[in-house]
Amino acid sequence: MRTISTDLRGRPAPTDLGSAPRTPEELIELGDLLFDLAVGLHRAGASATHLESALGRSAKRLGLRAQILGTPTSLLVDMDDGRGVRLARVEPGEPNLERLADIDSLLEELEEGQVGPRRALYRLRSIVGRRPSFGPGLELAAVGVASGSATVFFGGGAADVAVAGGLGVAVAVMGRLSTLSEHRRPLFEPGAALLAAAATTALARLGLPIAPLIVTLAALIVLVPGYSLTIALGEIAARHLVSGTARLAGVMGTLLGMGLGIGLGRALGSLVPLEVAHSPTPLGEWALWSAVVIASLCFSVLFHARLRDVPIVMLATVTAFVGARAGAVVLGPELGGFAGALVLGLMGNLVARRTRRPASTVVLPGLMVLVPGSIGFRAVALFLESAPLDGLATAFQTAIVGSSLVAGLLAANMLLPPRRSL
Repeated sequence: MRTISTDLRGRPAPTDLGSAPRTPEELIELGDLLFDLAVGLHRAGASATHLESALGRSAKRLGLRAQILGTPTSLLVDMDDGRGVRLARVEPGEPNLERLADIDSLLEELEEGQVGPRRALYRLRSIVGRRPSFGPGLELAAVGVASGSATVFFGGGAADVAVAGGLGVAVAVMGRLSTLSEHRRPLFEPGAALLAAAATTALARLGLPIAPLIVTLAALIVLVPGYSLTIALGEIAARHLVSGTARLAGVMGTLLGMGLGIGLGRALGSLVPLEVAHSPTPLGEWALWSAVVIASLCFSVLFHARLRDVPIVMLATVTAFVGARAGAVVLGPELGGFAGALVLGLMGNLVARRTRRPASTVVLPGLMVLVPGSIGFRAVALFLESAPLDGLATAFQTAIVGSSLVAGLLAANMLLPPRRSL
Protein backbone atom coordinates (compact mmCIF):
# COMPACT_ATOMS: atom_id res chain seq x y z
CA MET A 1 0.00 0.00 0.00
CA ARG A 2 1.31 3.47 -0.97
CA THR A 3 1.65 5.98 1.88
CA ILE A 4 1.28 9.70 1.20
CA SER A 5 2.87 12.04 3.74
CA THR A 6 0.72 15.00 4.75
CA ASP A 7 1.21 18.09 6.89
CA LEU A 8 -0.89 19.15 9.86
CA ARG A 9 -3.60 20.65 7.60
CA GLY A 10 -4.04 17.43 5.66
CA ARG A 11 -2.23 18.62 2.54
CA PRO A 12 0.64 16.68 0.91
CA ALA A 13 3.85 17.45 2.77
CA PRO A 14 6.34 19.71 0.96
CA THR A 15 8.93 17.81 -1.01
CA ASP A 16 12.56 18.89 -1.17
CA LEU A 17 12.59 19.61 -4.89
CA GLY A 18 15.96 21.32 -4.69
CA SER A 19 17.73 18.06 -3.78
CA ALA A 20 16.10 15.98 -6.52
CA PRO A 21 18.36 15.31 -9.55
CA ARG A 22 17.11 16.91 -12.76
CA THR A 23 17.92 16.40 -16.42
CA PRO A 24 19.01 19.41 -18.52
CA GLU A 25 15.63 19.38 -20.26
CA GLU A 26 13.81 19.50 -16.92
CA LEU A 27 15.97 22.40 -15.75
CA ILE A 28 15.22 24.39 -18.91
CA GLU A 29 11.51 23.62 -18.59
CA LEU A 30 11.53 24.79 -14.98
CA GLY A 31 13.52 27.90 -15.86
CA ASP A 32 11.07 28.81 -18.63
CA LEU A 33 8.17 28.35 -16.22
CA LEU A 34 9.73 30.61 -13.58
CA PHE A 35 10.37 33.27 -16.22
CA ASP A 36 6.75 33.11 -17.38
CA LEU A 37 5.67 33.41 -13.74
CA ALA A 38 7.88 36.48 -13.37
CA VAL A 39 6.25 38.08 -16.42
CA GLY A 40 2.81 37.23 -15.02
CA LEU A 41 3.63 38.83 -11.66
CA HIS A 42 4.98 41.93 -13.40
CA ARG A 43 1.82 42.33 -15.47
CA ALA A 44 -0.26 41.86 -12.31
CA GLY A 45 1.39 44.94 -10.80
CA ALA A 46 3.98 43.39 -8.48
CA SER A 47 6.75 45.80 -7.49
CA ALA A 48 10.39 44.94 -8.21
CA THR A 49 10.96 44.30 -4.51
CA HIS A 50 8.17 41.74 -4.24
CA LEU A 51 8.76 40.18 -7.65
CA GLU A 52 12.48 39.57 -7.17
CA SER A 53 11.98 38.26 -3.65
CA ALA A 54 9.15 35.89 -4.61
CA LEU A 55 10.89 34.46 -7.68
CA GLY A 56 14.23 34.19 -5.89
CA ARG A 57 12.63 32.21 -3.09
CA SER A 58 10.82 29.90 -5.50
CA ALA A 59 13.93 29.30 -7.60
CA LYS A 60 15.92 28.42 -4.49
CA ARG A 61 13.24 26.00 -3.27
CA LEU A 62 13.25 24.35 -6.70
CA GLY A 63 17.02 23.94 -6.80
CA LEU A 64 17.91 26.77 -9.20
CA ARG A 65 20.22 29.69 -8.63
CA ALA A 66 18.57 32.78 -10.10
CA GLN A 67 19.60 36.38 -10.68
CA ILE A 68 16.52 38.55 -11.24
CA LEU A 69 16.29 42.20 -12.24
CA GLY A 70 12.88 43.79 -12.61
CA THR A 71 12.17 47.34 -13.74
CA PRO A 72 8.88 48.99 -14.75
CA THR A 73 9.57 48.27 -18.44
CA SER A 74 11.89 45.25 -18.54
CA LEU A 75 12.56 41.92 -16.89
CA LEU A 76 15.87 40.03 -16.90
CA VAL A 77 16.27 36.56 -15.38
CA ASP A 78 19.44 34.46 -15.38
CA MET A 79 19.27 30.89 -14.02
CA ASP A 80 21.82 28.09 -13.96
CA ASP A 81 19.77 25.91 -16.28
CA GLY A 82 22.06 26.33 -19.28
CA ARG A 83 19.60 28.56 -21.16
CA GLY A 84 21.32 31.88 -20.47
CA VAL A 85 19.75 35.25 -19.73
CA ARG A 86 16.05 35.64 -20.47
CA LEU A 87 14.84 39.15 -21.33
CA ALA A 88 11.32 40.53 -21.74
CA ARG A 89 10.28 44.05 -22.71
CA VAL A 90 7.11 44.70 -20.73
CA GLU A 91 4.80 47.61 -20.01
CA PRO A 92 4.24 48.82 -16.43
CA GLY A 93 1.62 46.51 -14.97
CA GLU A 94 -1.68 47.69 -13.54
CA PRO A 95 -2.54 46.13 -10.16
CA ASN A 96 -4.66 43.01 -10.55
CA LEU A 97 -5.10 41.54 -7.09
CA GLU A 98 -7.01 38.46 -8.19
CA ARG A 99 -4.28 37.48 -10.64
CA LEU A 100 -1.58 38.30 -8.09
CA ALA A 101 -3.21 36.04 -5.49
CA ASP A 102 -3.69 33.19 -7.97
CA ILE A 103 -0.07 33.31 -9.15
CA ASP A 104 1.15 33.45 -5.55
CA SER A 105 -0.92 30.35 -4.77
CA LEU A 106 0.48 28.62 -7.85
CA LEU A 107 4.04 29.46 -6.79
CA GLU A 108 3.40 27.98 -3.36
CA GLU A 109 2.00 24.76 -4.82
CA LEU A 110 4.97 24.53 -7.18
CA GLU A 111 7.44 24.99 -4.33
CA GLU A 112 5.74 22.30 -2.24
CA GLY A 113 5.67 19.80 -5.07
CA GLN A 114 1.87 19.72 -5.34
CA VAL A 115 1.97 20.61 -9.05
CA GLY A 116 4.51 19.85 -11.76
CA PRO A 117 6.02 22.36 -14.24
CA ARG A 118 3.76 21.42 -17.16
CA ARG A 119 0.60 21.52 -15.08
CA ALA A 120 1.77 24.81 -13.55
CA LEU A 121 2.31 26.32 -17.01
CA TYR A 122 -1.21 25.29 -18.01
CA ARG A 123 -2.58 26.86 -14.81
CA LEU A 124 -0.60 30.05 -15.41
CA ARG A 125 -1.98 30.45 -18.93
CA SER A 126 -5.47 29.92 -17.55
CA ILE A 127 -4.90 32.60 -14.89
CA VAL A 128 -3.49 35.13 -17.35
CA GLY A 129 -6.21 34.49 -19.94
CA ARG A 130 -9.11 34.60 -17.52
CA ARG A 131 -11.66 37.37 -18.00
CA PRO A 132 -11.83 39.98 -15.22
CA SER A 133 -14.38 39.38 -12.46
CA PHE A 134 -15.77 42.89 -12.95
CA GLY A 135 -17.03 43.97 -16.35
CA PRO A 136 -16.11 47.22 -18.13
CA GLY A 137 -19.41 48.86 -17.21
CA LEU A 138 -18.83 48.30 -13.50
CA GLU A 139 -15.27 49.58 -13.81
CA LEU A 140 -16.46 52.79 -15.49
CA ALA A 141 -19.00 53.28 -12.71
CA ALA A 142 -16.30 52.65 -10.09
CA VAL A 143 -14.10 55.36 -11.61
CA GLY A 144 -16.96 57.86 -11.52
CA VAL A 145 -17.90 57.04 -7.93
CA ALA A 146 -14.23 57.12 -6.86
CA SER A 147 -13.89 60.59 -8.38
CA GLY A 148 -16.98 61.76 -6.53
CA SER A 149 -15.65 60.31 -3.27
CA ALA A 150 -12.30 62.02 -3.78
CA THR A 151 -14.10 65.35 -4.08
CA VAL A 152 -15.31 64.92 -0.50
CA PHE A 153 -11.70 64.30 0.65
CA PHE A 154 -10.68 67.61 -0.92
CA GLY A 155 -13.48 69.59 0.71
CA GLY A 156 -15.87 69.87 -2.23
CA GLY A 157 -19.61 70.35 -2.11
CA ALA A 158 -22.53 68.49 -3.67
CA ALA A 159 -22.16 70.15 -7.08
CA ASP A 160 -18.44 69.37 -7.10
CA VAL A 161 -19.18 65.70 -6.37
CA ALA A 162 -21.65 65.43 -9.26
CA VAL A 163 -19.43 67.14 -11.84
CA ALA A 164 -16.30 65.23 -10.76
CA GLY A 165 -18.17 61.92 -11.02
CA GLY A 166 -19.33 62.68 -14.55
CA LEU A 167 -15.89 63.82 -15.66
CA GLY A 168 -14.34 60.75 -14.03
CA VAL A 169 -16.46 58.51 -16.25
CA ALA A 170 -15.46 60.58 -19.30
CA VAL A 171 -11.80 60.16 -18.38
CA ALA A 172 -12.28 56.40 -18.02
CA VAL A 173 -13.89 56.23 -21.47
CA MET A 174 -10.93 58.17 -22.89
CA GLY A 175 -8.62 55.62 -21.28
CA ARG A 176 -10.38 52.72 -22.97
CA LEU A 177 -10.28 54.47 -26.34
CA SER A 178 -6.57 55.23 -25.95
CA THR A 179 -5.78 51.51 -25.74
CA LEU A 180 -7.02 51.04 -29.30
CA SER A 181 -3.98 52.81 -30.76
CA GLU A 182 -0.31 52.89 -29.72
CA HIS A 183 -0.08 56.48 -30.95
CA ARG A 184 -2.88 57.68 -28.65
CA ARG A 185 -1.64 56.03 -25.47
CA PRO A 186 1.15 58.54 -24.60
CA LEU A 187 -1.32 61.42 -24.96
CA PHE A 188 -3.95 59.94 -22.65
CA GLU A 189 -2.94 61.57 -19.34
CA PRO A 190 -2.29 65.06 -20.81
CA GLY A 191 -5.48 64.82 -22.87
CA ALA A 192 -7.57 63.76 -19.87
CA ALA A 193 -6.12 66.61 -17.81
CA LEU A 194 -6.90 69.06 -20.63
CA LEU A 195 -10.50 67.83 -20.84
CA ALA A 196 -11.07 68.00 -17.08
CA ALA A 197 -9.47 71.42 -16.65
CA ALA A 198 -11.23 72.96 -19.66
CA ALA A 199 -14.64 71.60 -18.62
CA THR A 200 -14.39 72.65 -14.97
CA THR A 201 -13.05 76.11 -15.81
CA ALA A 202 -15.76 76.73 -18.40
CA LEU A 203 -18.56 75.45 -16.14
CA ALA A 204 -17.37 77.59 -13.24
CA ARG A 205 -17.23 80.71 -15.43
CA LEU A 206 -20.76 79.99 -16.61
CA GLY A 207 -21.98 80.15 -13.02
CA LEU A 208 -22.04 76.52 -11.89
CA PRO A 209 -21.14 76.54 -8.17
CA ILE A 210 -18.00 74.39 -8.35
CA ALA A 211 -14.33 74.81 -7.41
CA PRO A 212 -12.39 74.09 -10.65
CA LEU A 213 -9.14 72.84 -9.07
CA ILE A 214 -10.91 70.48 -6.65
CA VAL A 215 -13.13 69.03 -9.36
CA THR A 216 -10.24 68.69 -11.81
CA LEU A 217 -8.12 66.83 -9.27
CA ALA A 218 -10.99 64.55 -8.24
CA ALA A 219 -11.89 63.72 -11.85
CA LEU A 220 -8.28 62.67 -12.49
CA ILE A 221 -7.81 60.83 -9.19
CA VAL A 222 -7.31 57.40 -10.81
CA LEU A 223 -4.56 58.86 -13.04
CA VAL A 224 -2.65 60.85 -10.42
CA PRO A 225 0.44 58.69 -9.77
CA GLY A 226 0.46 58.81 -5.98
CA TYR A 227 0.46 55.02 -5.74
CA SER A 228 3.37 54.75 -8.20
CA LEU A 229 5.25 57.41 -6.22
CA THR A 230 4.86 55.42 -3.01
CA ILE A 231 5.98 52.20 -4.72
CA ALA A 232 8.99 54.01 -6.23
CA LEU A 233 10.07 55.36 -2.84
CA GLY A 234 9.62 51.90 -1.35
CA GLU A 235 11.83 50.34 -4.03
CA ILE A 236 14.51 52.95 -3.43
CA ALA A 237 14.33 52.33 0.33
CA ALA A 238 14.77 48.59 -0.34
CA ARG A 239 17.85 49.41 -2.48
CA HIS A 240 16.18 48.43 -5.74
CA LEU A 241 17.64 51.60 -7.22
CA VAL A 242 17.23 50.88 -10.93
CA SER A 243 13.52 50.14 -10.68
CA GLY A 244 12.86 52.83 -8.07
CA THR A 245 14.51 55.66 -9.97
CA ALA A 246 12.93 54.57 -13.26
CA ARG A 247 9.49 54.48 -11.66
CA LEU A 248 10.11 57.85 -10.00
CA ALA A 249 11.08 59.34 -13.37
CA GLY A 250 7.84 57.95 -14.79
CA VAL A 251 5.87 59.64 -12.00
CA MET A 252 7.53 62.98 -12.73
CA GLY A 253 6.84 62.60 -16.44
CA THR A 254 3.18 61.83 -15.79
CA LEU A 255 2.77 64.82 -13.47
CA LEU A 256 4.46 67.16 -15.94
CA GLY A 257 2.30 65.89 -18.81
CA MET A 258 -0.85 66.33 -16.76
CA GLY A 259 0.34 69.77 -15.68
CA LEU A 260 0.71 70.78 -19.33
CA GLY A 261 -2.79 69.49 -20.02
CA ILE A 262 -4.19 71.47 -17.10
CA GLY A 263 -2.51 74.65 -18.30
CA LEU A 264 -3.94 74.27 -21.80
CA GLY A 265 -7.34 73.29 -20.44
CA ARG A 266 -7.54 76.34 -18.19
CA ALA A 267 -6.58 78.58 -21.10
CA LEU A 268 -9.32 77.07 -23.26
CA GLY A 269 -11.90 77.21 -20.48
CA SER A 270 -11.06 80.86 -19.82
CA LEU A 271 -12.28 81.75 -23.30
CA VAL A 272 -15.79 81.65 -21.83
CA PRO A 273 -16.50 85.37 -21.22
CA LEU A 274 -18.33 85.14 -17.89
CA GLU A 275 -16.72 84.53 -14.51
CA VAL A 276 -18.39 83.82 -11.18
CA ALA A 277 -16.32 83.21 -8.03
CA HIS A 278 -17.41 80.30 -5.86
CA SER A 279 -16.09 78.71 -2.67
CA PRO A 280 -17.31 75.16 -2.02
CA THR A 281 -19.13 74.26 1.17
CA PRO A 282 -17.82 70.93 2.55
CA LEU A 283 -20.49 68.30 3.09
CA GLY A 284 -19.47 67.49 6.65
CA GLU A 285 -17.89 64.68 8.65
CA TRP A 286 -20.60 62.14 7.78
CA ALA A 287 -19.84 62.55 4.09
CA LEU A 288 -16.11 62.08 4.69
CA TRP A 289 -16.53 58.72 6.40
CA SER A 290 -19.06 57.62 3.81
CA ALA A 291 -16.58 58.57 1.09
CA VAL A 292 -13.84 56.46 2.71
CA VAL A 293 -16.05 53.37 2.70
CA ILE A 294 -17.28 53.97 -0.85
CA ALA A 295 -13.78 54.71 -2.15
CA SER A 296 -12.42 51.48 -0.66
CA LEU A 297 -15.14 49.55 -2.49
CA CYS A 298 -14.37 51.36 -5.76
CA PHE A 299 -10.64 50.69 -5.55
CA SER A 300 -11.36 47.03 -4.80
CA VAL A 301 -13.17 46.92 -8.15
CA LEU A 302 -10.50 48.89 -10.02
CA PHE A 303 -7.72 46.70 -8.61
CA HIS A 304 -9.70 43.53 -9.46
CA ALA A 305 -9.82 42.19 -5.93
CA ARG A 306 -11.52 38.85 -5.41
CA LEU A 307 -15.09 39.14 -4.16
CA ARG A 308 -14.33 37.33 -0.92
CA ASP A 309 -11.51 39.79 -0.21
CA VAL A 310 -13.62 42.96 -0.59
CA PRO A 311 -14.96 43.08 3.02
CA ILE A 312 -11.50 42.78 4.59
CA VAL A 313 -10.15 45.36 2.12
CA MET A 314 -12.86 47.82 3.15
CA LEU A 315 -12.23 47.17 6.86
CA ALA A 316 -8.48 47.64 6.47
CA THR A 317 -8.94 50.85 4.46
CA VAL A 318 -11.23 52.43 7.04
CA THR A 319 -8.91 51.36 9.87
CA ALA A 320 -5.89 52.81 8.05
CA PHE A 321 -7.74 56.09 7.50
CA VAL A 322 -8.55 56.24 11.22
CA GLY A 323 -4.89 55.56 11.99
CA ALA A 324 -3.76 58.29 9.60
CA ARG A 325 -6.09 60.87 11.16
CA ALA A 326 -5.00 59.92 14.67
CA GLY A 327 -1.37 60.05 13.57
CA ALA A 328 -1.90 63.49 12.05
CA VAL A 329 -3.09 64.78 15.42
CA VAL A 330 -0.01 63.41 17.20
CA LEU A 331 2.72 63.67 14.54
CA GLY A 332 1.40 66.35 12.21
CA PRO A 333 -0.32 66.10 8.81
CA GLU A 334 2.84 65.19 6.86
CA LEU A 335 3.80 62.29 9.16
CA GLY A 336 0.29 61.12 9.96
CA GLY A 337 0.49 58.78 6.98
CA PHE A 338 3.11 56.78 8.89
CA ALA A 339 0.50 55.68 11.42
CA GLY A 340 -2.03 54.88 8.71
CA ALA A 341 0.48 52.84 6.68
CA LEU A 342 1.66 51.05 9.83
CA VAL A 343 -1.89 49.98 10.69
CA LEU A 344 -2.57 49.00 7.07
CA GLY A 345 0.64 46.99 6.79
CA LEU A 346 0.00 45.16 10.06
CA MET A 347 -3.52 44.25 8.97
CA GLY A 348 -2.28 43.10 5.57
CA ASN A 349 0.43 40.90 7.09
CA LEU A 350 -1.98 39.50 9.67
CA VAL A 351 -4.49 38.59 6.95
CA ALA A 352 -1.69 37.04 4.88
CA ARG A 353 -0.52 34.88 7.78
CA ARG A 354 -4.03 33.77 8.73
CA THR A 355 -5.51 33.15 5.29
CA ARG A 356 -2.45 32.26 3.15
CA ARG A 357 -3.10 35.04 0.67
CA PRO A 358 -0.79 37.93 -0.35
CA ALA A 359 -0.63 40.94 1.96
CA SER A 360 -0.87 43.09 -1.19
CA THR A 361 -4.52 42.07 -1.46
CA VAL A 362 -5.26 44.30 1.52
CA VAL A 363 -2.47 46.86 1.34
CA LEU A 364 -2.75 48.14 -2.24
CA PRO A 365 -6.40 49.35 -2.19
CA GLY A 366 -5.91 50.80 1.29
CA LEU A 367 -2.93 52.82 0.15
CA MET A 368 -5.09 54.69 -2.34
CA VAL A 369 -6.76 56.73 0.44
CA LEU A 370 -3.34 57.57 1.91
CA VAL A 371 -1.07 58.20 -1.08
CA PRO A 372 0.27 61.73 -1.65
CA GLY A 373 -0.51 62.03 -5.35
CA SER A 374 -3.00 64.85 -4.85
CA ILE A 375 -0.33 66.94 -3.11
CA GLY A 376 2.08 66.42 -6.00
CA PHE A 377 -0.67 67.38 -8.43
CA ARG A 378 -1.22 70.61 -6.50
CA ALA A 379 2.51 71.32 -6.64
CA VAL A 380 2.37 71.25 -10.44
CA ALA A 381 -0.72 73.48 -10.38
CA LEU A 382 1.11 76.02 -8.18
CA PHE A 383 4.01 76.15 -10.63
CA LEU A 384 1.51 76.83 -13.41
CA GLU A 385 0.05 79.66 -11.34
CA SER A 386 3.51 81.32 -11.15
CA ALA A 387 3.99 80.43 -7.48
CA PRO A 388 7.28 78.50 -7.66
CA LEU A 389 8.14 78.80 -3.97
CA ASP A 390 4.76 77.42 -2.94
CA GLY A 391 5.15 74.72 -5.58
CA LEU A 392 8.56 73.68 -4.22
CA ALA A 393 7.20 73.57 -0.68
CA THR A 394 4.28 71.42 -1.80
CA ALA A 395 6.57 69.10 -3.78
CA PHE A 396 8.73 68.64 -0.69
CA GLN A 397 5.60 67.91 1.32
CA THR A 398 4.73 65.23 -1.24
CA ALA A 399 8.10 63.55 -0.71
CA ILE A 400 7.70 63.67 3.08
CA VAL A 401 4.22 62.13 2.97
CA GLY A 402 5.33 59.41 0.55
CA SER A 403 8.37 58.61 2.68
CA SER A 404 6.22 58.38 5.82
CA LEU A 405 3.96 55.84 4.09
CA VAL A 406 6.95 53.74 3.05
CA ALA A 407 8.37 53.93 6.58
CA GLY A 408 5.05 52.77 8.00
CA LEU A 409 4.92 49.74 5.70
CA LEU A 410 8.54 48.84 6.45
CA ALA A 411 7.86 49.12 10.19
CA ALA A 412 4.84 46.84 9.80
CA ASN A 413 6.99 44.23 8.03
CA MET A 414 9.52 44.41 10.84
CA LEU A 415 6.94 44.08 13.63
CA LEU A 416 4.90 41.37 11.91
CA PRO A 417 6.82 39.79 9.01
CA PRO A 418 4.62 38.67 6.11
CA ARG A 419 4.18 34.99 5.38
CA ARG A 420 5.38 35.34 1.79
CA SER A 421 7.04 37.95 -0.40
CA LEU A 422 3.86 39.18 -2.10
